[in-house]
Amino acid sequence: MRKSSISLQDLRRKIYLKAKAEKAWRFWGLYVHICKMETLKEAYRMAKRNNGAPGVDGVTFEAIEEAGLEGFLERIRNGLVSGSYRPMRNRRKEIPKGKDEVVTLVNPILRGWVSYFRVGHSSRCFEYVKDWVEKKVRRHIMSARGLHGFGWDRWSKVGLYGTLGLYDDYRVRYYRA
Repeated sequence: MRKSSISLQDLRRKIYLKAKAEKAWRFWGLYVHICKMETLKEAYRMAKRNNGAPGVDGVTFEAIEEAGLEGFLERIRNGLVSGSYRPMRNRRKEIPKGKDEVVTLVNPILRGWVSYFRVGHSSRCFEYVKDWVEKKVRRHIMSARGLHGFGWDRWSKVGLYGTLGLYDDYRVRYYRA
């Protein structure tokens, strides 16, 4: 007797519930479900609905459907089952994220905020904001370069304030009448 196939939505729901209920659980049998034709069809449908761009091979959805969707998915499935499927390298798409633009946007905001709160006992608050801004700028620079981490060893305070020109006049001023 053959067990009836579970729908993809039911499978996804069961995996989700199991993962939420038992955080340390390891899902060893997922590869079997990835190789199912209904899973591949659903993945294709979702990619097409999302207006997915052609991959590194340049094949569009129209070209796949023109050549035959079933044959395309069957070739992928056979490659997955036999272990011979090797996906092509990811397409590298550079997203322009100019660090100078970030600094130019952030500096006037910091300058105004510091000028407003400059009088009084704000040095602890200034130190917190200064550390937070440094962390965010370092994170942005690292992500713009496609690197991981916060970049503490790559971007010193001298680099942030000297090279990039990040605002750094966080001194508390005491005005005497």
